[in-house]
Amino acid sequence: HSLRRRQRQMCIRDRIQTAVILTITVLMVLVDIAAFMAWFQIPLNAVSLVNFIICVGLAVEFCIHIARAFTIVPYGTKKDRDSRIKYAMTTVGDSVFKGITMTKFIGVCVLAFAKSKIFQVFYFRMWFSLIILASVHALVFLPILLSLAGGKSYVDESMDVEPRDGNSENN
Repeated sequence: HSLRRRQRQMCIRDRIQTAVILTITVLMVLVDIAAFMAWFQIPLNAVSLVNFIICVGLAVEFCIHIARAFTIVPYGTKKDRDSRIKYAMTTVGDSVFKGITMTKFIGVCVLAFAKSKIFQVFYFRMWFSLIILASVHALVFLPILLSLAGGKSYVDESMDVEPRDGNSENN
């Protein structure tokens, strides 16, 4: 009974460890966005605050896929942090870059040519900063932090994915 309880506590601690790293990364993106708002002289008002709140969700969107792929791995993937981050970056890193970063980047670049000052200041500058900062944090900083201090992995045997690039435990 006490062994199960101890294992459950360790499992929760490992989940919290990765969640804290994810939270720190998202908070860093938000602090950086606030700094860019000051640098671009974007005033705090209803429009900028709504955009800032939206930035929270978008920052999570950039990071959560990497953290999930790091945490939940298919059967046969090595359990060490470096192998899991390599797995995460090879399976979802490209999707985060192409599917999230580039699509948002193309959409936001159109706003650079808007004649309306509100679109240039509150949308283009803020969202352009968010895309650059969140993608760098999700694709560079978060993987480094997870490889240094990420929590344990959980095997999802229902995943139909072959281990990539020598990440198999049998190698």
